[in-house]
Formats: sequence, C-alpha cells, structure tokens
Amino acid sequence: MRLTLVCPLCSQFRGAPPVTDLKTVRTPLEVNNTLAMFLGDREEVRVKLLTRLRDMRRRLEHSKYLQTHEIVGSSILIIYDECRAGAWLIDFAKTRALPSGLKVNHRTPWAPGNHEEGFLYGIDQLILSLESIPHLSTNNNLTAHSLTTNSTI
Repeated sequence: MRLTLVCPLCSQFRGAPPVTDLKTVRTPLEVNNTLAMFLGDREEVRVKLLTRLRDMRRRLEHSKYLQTHEIVGSSILIIYDECRAGAWLIDFAKTRALPSGLKVNHRTPWAPGNHEEGFLYGIDQLILSLESIPHLSTNNNLTAHSLTTNSTI
C-alpha cells in the first residue's frame, strides 16, 4: 500500500510539488517521524485521521467485495487544511477478482498463490503509527506540506 500525505497549510511549501523520494522510510520509527513532521502541532488533525481510518477499516473488514478481490498498488490519500482532515482510498486500477471460491483477509502474510497483499495490515499499521505519536505539542513546526511514501506501513 502506498501512503500519500498532503497539507497545503505551510506557506513556504504552498504550490510546491510533493516530496516523493521517501522510499527509505521503512522502520516504524521512521514512519512515526514522517507522520509527526506532516502533522506538525495539529493534534486535532491526528484525532480526526484516527477516527476516519478506524471507520474505514471497520467498513472494509465487513466488505464482501474486499473478501473476494485483491487490491494491488492502491493508496491512501491523507489531506488536511485549516478546516478539515480526511483520508481516502485511491488507485484501484490493479484490483482483481479472486478465483471462484477463494477469499482473503488482507492481513495474512503474502505467499505465492495466496493473493494476500496486506491491504488491511497496512491500514492497521498506519493506525498504530498515528496512535503511537505522542500528543502533539504546539512547539512542533510543520516542515513539509506534501509527502508520498511507498514504504510498507
């Protein structure tokens, strides 16, 4: 799963292209640091995103469609501004129906032929990362407005 983060709030980055070279963000600590940098001192955004991602995960866990399809190369777009914060699932071009009778849970580790891609595992890890960031203080500065990572979270 790919994660895209966008925040148009910081004037020094407004209008700049997204930072896309974050392929080295791999460890939970690196992911947490990237998310903390993205959120800056906006605790209310972190709380809104957690609420949205938990609701998204709950709905996906109960989706009959998701049980019978593999989701390859999808993304979660996270964006916020002065008024709103949200997360959306995007990039479903490689979604494929599974062979008849096969179901997946999207959390089992991938093995040849099992069609598991870790979609829900990635959402679980993103939620855990956001939960593990300490309550954000007003002393932090937002240092980036838009980040994209292909790391497995």
